[in-house]
Amino acid sequence: EKRPPKPLYGEGQIVYNSTVVDLNYYSLPDEEICSKQVSINNKIQGKQLWSFLVAVFKYHAHADGIRISFHCNGILVSKRVVVTSAHSFRRPGQWYLPHEFFLSLGQQNIFSQRELAVKVQDIIIHPDFLLKDEFDADLALLIMSERVKYSDHIQPVCLWEGQNFVTTNKDEAILVGWARESQTQVPGESQTDIAPLASEEMCLRSNPVFSKIISDRTLCVGRRDNREACYISGAAMLMDTHKNGELVRQLRGILAASLLDPITNTCNLNDYFLATDLAKFADWIKYFIQNADLS
Repeated sequence: EKRPPKPLYGEGQIVYNSTVVDLNYYSLPDEEICSKQVSINNKIQGKQLWSFLVAVFKYHAHADGIRISFHCNGILVSKRVVVTSAHSFRRPGQWYLPHEFFLSLGQQNIFSQRELAVKVQDIIIHPDFLLKDEFDADLALLIMSERVKYSDHIQPVCLWEGQNFVTTNKDEAILVGWARESQTQVPGESQTDIAPLASEEMCLRSNPVFSKIISDRTLCVGRRDNREACYISGAAMLMDTHKNGELVRQLRGILAASLLDPITNTCNLNDYFLATDLAKFADWIKYFIQNADLS
């Protein structure tokens, strides 16, 4: 299977898709903006406005014209970069192309009017994806065709800066994103859950299938009580950490997969979700945020 083109790094430039790009021009997310907009209450109370959520839509050609459908979740981390899962852009024998998608920002309900729609200029698949395990390095960056302007409804989330270890059953995460009600139905409103993280040992004990898909760069998370939402790939996994003596909420991971319930053919909510641990990929993500203007 042909892999997507891999960026070639040189001093002061990126060669990407045969285009030489200057590394001097890129805008970083304002640190105050990305940490201020996420509530740091220990419990979620009432309806939250998750202004970092991005809805990824796909175009479909039909006899009567072009149709669109919701494809996956994305997370805004800078004015041009959206984090999501790599497997969402892979199909048998080939990869989806940027022009097949657009991004909707500032939208909490995918059926309501969107604040901003942006084209995808580049899809950057992490070079380690599919080299070892199916869900190791399940990470992609969507580079938008323009720099978005932040507003009350469009703001980035901070990347994880806390410690990398997981304390079994003590660390909790907040899961945020759109989810499925059935194999084909996606409710309009984004969903939110609080769920504990599990150690690798707990994850392996819970179901032998996890031995085939977990790696040292994945995390297991979930209540396993059949009450969480069936999150679609790319949903956010937020965690609290301390920075400069204050409690802040940051993006620790993105949901990559869930085990299948053979009856409903959707998520088995009595099992854990598998998440990509973004703490292990922070430098790779920051490289593109800081230095890459792929235009």
